[in-house]
Amino acid sequence: MEQPGESTSQKDRDASSMESKDILLEEWKQCRASIREFDSTLTHQRSYSVLVTIALLAIGGFFATNPLDRVQGLVVESLALAFLFAEYYLAGHYRGYLHVTVERAKALETKLKPDESPEIPFFDENGNVMTSEYGDAMISNVIAIQRELVYHFLVAEAHKLLYLLLYSVDGVLIVSTLFFLDPFGLGPILALGLGMMLFTTGLYFLLTTRVKWKKRRLQEKRIQGLYSKKEPDSQITPVRDSQ
Repeated sequence: MEQPGESTSQKDRDASSMESKDILLEEWKQCRASIREFDSTLTHQRSYSVLVTIALLAIGGFFATNPLDRVQGLVVESLALAFLFAEYYLAGHYRGYLHVTVERAKALETKLKPDESPEIPFFDENGNVMTSEYGDAMISNVIAIQRELVYHFLVAEAHKLLYLLLYSVDGVLIVSTLFFLDPFGLGPILALGLGMMLFTTGLYFLLTTRVKWKKRRLQEKRIQGLYSKKEPDSQITPVRDSQ
């Protein structure tokens, strides 16, 4: 026979559990709202920065076509490069906030996910169904799987590759303008040296972006339980994509 004290204790535990769920649910809602806000901020910032950079490149290139205005063209092109760097690191500031908010939402969803959550299939880049015990995950984890495990490198890192494209175009304009400007008769030498430096920086950026993407991909596989039998259970250092 159930004792009155045991029944009261069980009810108290159930009430406490429901209260904890309500608190987590409210925090999850706030996380999702914050994610939308940070994502919107990044989208607008990228859009405006791309437009401003293209405008500066067009102005600088126009000046560079006139031998009398090449100095002004070089100044504008250099300004475009400085603006591109500043915007990239400013976007990294907001990406850092977005990253931790998404990770918090994913953690909360592991506690809030109902048992009857419907399962959805995930397809890799070859159209094959990816088997996963987390196919019934909630929205934040679903998006993480799509971005980190389904998208290939060119799609997952498209925003960074766009920065690299603008950087490359600006670098070519700066080097060509410096070559034809020929200050102190050293134009070809200065253009070659600067061109090598810009090329090395761009290549380093591309390689580090690729390496970080692979590490994030492995990390997400561990989080989502998607390791294949061919992959070793190695330690993965967490990667903060704040740049």
